[in-house]
Amino acid sequence: MGYEHRCVHLAPVIFMKISRLFSRLFKKKNKKIKEKSIRYIRRGMHVRGTYYYSEALLKTLLVGERVKLIHEPDNPYDENAVMVFARGEKIGYVPREDNKVFVHAIKLNKNIDARITEIRTEKNKTVIIFDASFS
Repeated sequence: MGYEHRCVHLAPVIFMKISRLFSRLFKKKNKKIKEKSIRYIRRGMHVRGTYYYSEALLKTLLVGERVKLIHEPDNPYDENAVMVFARGEKIGYVPREDNKVFVHAIKLNKNIDARITEIRTEKNKTVIIFDASFS
C-alpha cells in the first residue's frame, strides 16, 4: 500500500477526530454562554414626586425595605412612567431617565429587586433613594 493510498484512508478518520474536537469545544463555549446571565443594576435612584404622597408613610420606611415597581402606561405625562410602591402604597416614580429600562423588564416579566438604600430630609421633604436590579 502506497503513501498516497494510506492518506486517503486516514483522511476520514482524521476529519472525524477534528470535527469531534471542534464540536466539543463549541458545546463547551455555548454552555458557558447559557449559564452566564447578564444582570442590570441601577444604583442611587431618587424616587421622584414623593411630596405628593403620604408623608406619614415616608417617615416610617426603613433602609433595606423592598419597593415594587409597576408600569403606568396611562400616565398623561409619560407613557413609560414606572410607579414606586412601598407597603402597598404609591410613594412616587422612577426617574424619567431610567424608566424605559424598567418598563422593558416589566413587560418581559423580569423579577425586579428594588430596595431603599437611603432616606433623608432635605428642605422639609423626605428624599428616598433606591437601587434596583434584574436579570
